[in-house]
Amino acid sequence: MKNRITIKDVAQAADTSVTTVSLILNGKGQRFSKETREKVLYAQQKLGYIPNYFAQSLVGKPNTTIGVIVPDIGNPFFSSFVKGIEDITFQHDIVPLIFDVGEDVSRANYYLQRLTQRTVDGFILAAPSIAQEIVDQTLNKNGIPYVATDQTYLANSSDEVLVDDEKGGHLAIDYLVREGHVRIAMVMPTLETNNLLKRFEGYQNGLVANGISFDERLVFNTEFSRYGGYVIADQILKSDATAIFCVNDDVAIGLYRGLKDSGKKIPDDYSIIGYDDIDWCQFVEPQLTTIHQPVYEMGTKSTDMLLNRINNPKMAHQSYTLDVSLVVRDSTKSMEQGE
Repeated sequence: MKNRITIKDVAQAADTSVTTVSLILNGKGQRFSKETREKVLYAQQKLGYIPNYFAQSLVGKPNTTIGVIVPDIGNPFFSSFVKGIEDITFQHDIVPLIFDVGEDVSRANYYLQRLTQRTVDGFILAAPSIAQEIVDQTLNKNGIPYVATDQTYLANSSDEVLVDDEKGGHLAIDYLVREGHVRIAMVMPTLETNNLLKRFEGYQNGLVANGISFDERLVFNTEFSRYGGYVIADQILKSDATAIFCVNDDVAIGLYRGLKDSGKKIPDDYSIIGYDDIDWCQFVEPQLTTIHQPVYEMGTKSTDMLLNRINNPKMAHQSYTLDVSLVVRDSTKSMEQGE
């Protein structure tokens, strides 16, 4: 294997010191002659030397690097969230380090601790598996800025980007009631995060506001995934629900398949509403009615907020709540339309 070209190789080829090379390559070589600068740049180009990030940090100010911790990069929701982050960081010449930790608490804490040791400038935390204790021991203790998203509940968060999830749950129920449904089920995950509990609160408040009693028998807990939606279909079929509010679109899409395999049709047999408004909503049959939340903007706003904090450490606490809206498509049906 060919050895990696180092800054020492460039210095030797340019017949100068490592310090001189480092200063010139970091844009701080004005004090050197034009001839020396040209020799260093020529040697770098000829050898194909790529400056090492950590070596660069020894001379002058390094580029900003932020850590991003998410629970499932394969979920279209988080793909859009990360896209928003990347679009902002690219504009500012910032390097985002993105880690998918699932529901693994030990993995989330591992990345948080290791990135802190590597002097990452700040964090965007979007995984509920991050322990409060580790955040206190690493970020809060060392004054490292971070932004927590709405599903990551941290008691001492420096800044936060929230979504009005209670309103989202309420909107879903209001719409289904207007369509004539009174037996409305909700599918929730077995592991509940702060934002999902807010959606459930909206579900309950929506029922009460419309004069419908909350029935815990219509709340179905399952795995937070398409598979979870698929397997919960059997239990829903045993209930008298006519409409189902799913905690997110992934679960709703899994439920589609579970009901179809049981010979049921959407929306003829069941009206279904999802949550998130991921791209897939428009490519399933029938297209999924859902609650839209601005996921991409959540990513851009989190990044803007983190950069504000990095540049102004003593600024006041930042908290921003994004709005939601109902997107009506083809997976819901008015009870007045008949069978």
